[in-house]
Amino acid sequence: MRECHAQTYLNKRSIAVRPSKRALHSVNLRVRLTDARDKDWIASEIFSVTSFSELARDAREVERWNRLHPTDGARRSHVESLLAGNAPIVAATDYVRAYPQLIGSYTRARFVALGTDGFGRSDTRSALRGFFEVDRHHVAIAALDALARDGAIGSDVVAEALTRYGVNTDAIPPWEA
Repeated sequence: MRECHAQTYLNKRSIAVRPSKRALHSVNLRVRLTDARDKDWIASEIFSVTSFSELARDAREVERWNRLHPTDGARRSHVESLLAGNAPIVAATDYVRAYPQLIGSYTRARFVALGTDGFGRSDTRSALRGFFEVDRHHVAIAALDALARDGAIGSDVVAEALTRYGVNTDAIPPWEA
């Protein structure tokens, strides 16, 4: 099994993240992605983010300090420390995708942002996530697609996930609906 960081929210103040029943929001241990049905896919780590803007601010400050102090040892931002390595990162949020993209340039791995771009037609948070393709199935598909694009798995695995989850691949993008 390949590893993938499935980031939804990354707790800035503490590396230890509180366990929760909502696996995509905060779990502090290596888990299989979201539930037993996803166990065949990939191993993942899931974090909780309190503020993408604070993480980006920290990363900018570290980047500036390193640029202005070239002879001192390089510092690492909180994002760089927690998301080190080449495993793909999927950031899913109930805000527009531009919000998690604030930290995308500070990671070395492939970074995929999922968000609720546009106007929702949903009465519950679950319906909102389904409409905007940021639910657990789309997070799993995004992670598998990132791994396929990196050559770690075959594209047939992504196709199998799309079929298993019943995703309409010809649907109008939610931001145009």
